[in-house]
Amino acid sequence: MKSAPNLTLRQVSAQAFWGDSKFLERHEQLIQMLFPGLPKSLVIRPIMLAVHLPVEVTGILLIENQDCFLQACRNQYPPMNRLAIVYSQGFKATAVRGRSRDSVLLSYVETSEPGQRQLFEKSWFGQDNRLPFYFWGDLDFAALQMIKNLRHSFPHLQAWQPGYQDMVAELANGHPGTKAHRKGEQQDIGETGCHYADNILRPALLASGLFLDQEWWLNR
Repeated sequence: MKSAPNLTLRQVSAQAFWGDSKFLERHEQLIQMLFPGLPKSLVIRPIMLAVHLPVEVTGILLIENQDCFLQACRNQYPPMNRLAIVYSQGFKATAVRGRSRDSVLLSYVETSEPGQRQLFEKSWFGQDNRLPFYFWGDLDFAALQMIKNLRHSFPHLQAWQPGYQDMVAELANGHPGTKAHRKGEQQDIGETGCHYADNILRPALLASGLFLDQEWWLNR
């Protein structure tokens, strides 16, 4: 096997555990207890995030699902035309190291002005706190968990109301939604710290017992 300093955790896992690259991740806490020095000897895989920048950036919106991110890049959601759009790929952006310049690889969807990138990156990496952060994803408890987790790295992040308010209204109007058992028996996570999520989204989920996927917007 190659020397550990040239390998990531998944590469070590695949070589040591019968080709199973995720074995060590599933037992990461145990591995750290048994071999506390191992993480320091491995190559840390960067968090890869796709970013779309508008002509003028007034805020940063993290989008959970790829289809909605691509729609946003084609300017098909007018309310977000002045927002920098980040494809957060589920829980990837919730990692604490997601705001460390050494741990993130940003991929810009199309050519943008250097000034836009500079403003975005200063905001993302915590050097400039002028831009607000928002999250928009599915209307379910897993998305509320993402909001809660994201707020550890982005303390003032809020659920994006222009996207969620239509989804809440759709459930209230009798949309069949998605039964909880089809979402892996998601459970209420309690409060997130986001005022809108705790006072509007969570009560809507608890009252209806239903969920609505973000991709519903594609069919409006």
